[in-house]
Amino acid sequence: MRLWVTGASGFVASHLVPALISDGHEVTGLGLLEAGPRWLARDRYRRLDVSASASVAEAAAIDRPEAVVHLAGQSSAGQSFHAVEETFRQNLGSALGLLEGLRRSAPSARAVMVSTSEVYGPQPSAAPASEDTPLKVASPYGASKLAAEVIAETYHREHGMDVVRVRPFSHTGPGQDSRFALSSFAEQIARIERTGQPGALRVGNLEVVRDYMDVRDVVDAYRVILARGQAGSVYNIASGRGHRMRDLLDHLVSRSRVALQVETDASRLRPQDLNFMVGDATRLGSLGWAPRHVVTDALDALLDWRRSELDS
Repeated sequence: MRLWVTGASGFVASHLVPALISDGHEVTGLGLLEAGPRWLARDRYRRLDVSASASVAEAAAIDRPEAVVHLAGQSSAGQSFHAVEETFRQNLGSALGLLEGLRRSAPSARAVMVSTSEVYGPQPSAAPASEDTPLKVASPYGASKLAAEVIAETYHREHGMDVVRVRPFSHTGPGQDSRFALSSFAEQIARIERTGQPGALRVGNLEVVRDYMDVRDVVDAYRVILARGQAGSVYNIASGRGHRMRDLLDHLVSRSRVALQVETDASRLRPQDLNFMVGDATRLGSLGWAPRHVVTDALDALLDWRRSELDS
């Protein structure tokens, strides 16, 4: 299958693109960088602003993609409180530009539009969110992704396009940006270790509960949805298990080579946080998907990657 993956320079794409290539697909990564990420062969990368529908249509007429996984956009809920306009411009603009460009030149292509669990907003504890849970966004990021979902559903309904929406819950692993809590913790630990002395680890809210997964399980979910997802449907990607952030941090700290002191940093606290975010992925499970990894494996790999980055 000829596939496009947008946001080719991002965290999830660095895991998804190699997996799709290993499956035998002809994959082109799309992004804004001139040369593309160093791990992706130049002939598998196309510089393209997917918010520009005319450019998407022109490129689609050449590449003739049969499916697209749309990962591009501003992906940090925390950052969105300080960059509201940019978050909407990236997330809403990229969804609209991509779908309109595909409608013009590749209307039969499957579009897997990646949203977020943040669209559910505050949840009652011990009640995993299903796809039918009422949506109550609590961040500009969540609002921008919900708006993109509305556009995606509209292109399916009004133009008959093969659009599938997905709502991944939290995930981590090697390559994740330090704007995200666990990757930030791992980076701080690796830097403190380099000094050989005890140090202070700065953190935000450690009492929140998140449905964290290994990025490899999320990649497997996208592969299943590409193959068997139902057009017009929405799928949660979730393990159904909640992890308190403090417990995840404790695991990382237990692997530190030096003594650490944990300190709360007010700048790392969200203006409005979600205390409990756990998902129900029964619908996706009916397609044959289930998580295969434990989150501590992802944490170990994340810390090892952070150490290796400092050594490179």
